[in-house]
Amino acid sequence: MFPWPPAEFRKHAIDHADVYQEVAFKFGSIDRLAHRSTFEPRSKKYFAFADSWIPAPLHYFEDYWSEVGMPLGPVHYGSLRSGGRTIREQLGVPCGLALAPTLESNVTLHTLLYAFRSSVVDAGGNVTIGKTARTLEP
Repeated sequence: MFPWPPAEFRKHAIDHADVYQEVAFKFGSIDRLAHRSTFEPRSKKYFAFADSWIPAPLHYFEDYWSEVGMPLGPVHYGSLRSGGRTIREQLGVPCGLALAPTLESNVTLHTLLYAFRSSVVDAGGNVTIGKTARTLEP
């Protein structure tokens, strides 16, 4: 199981289209993120099967958020910012997103991009992941 789409292995993998068709027949349509993470548009083949995925943009301590009036934690980006600021000011506990050059931070960054319908662009400014009407032009 990979914590990122394993595209680098696509040349060495069988086409998993039959697996996707069988799963879709038995359990319903495949999640969009699972499809996009394992489908190679050039060859029109699935190079892997995404058996699970976890959107994990943040972790939080319930007791800290309860103390600032948010017992369920942040429910949107605005409450994440305001609640995090209040936790830091009232409790002296720093609050932030992992944005260091690590795999975990990369998951956080991509989750935030997808949550806000943004995209990833290559060095030439071409959208490589997440081309939508809300994508900003470089």
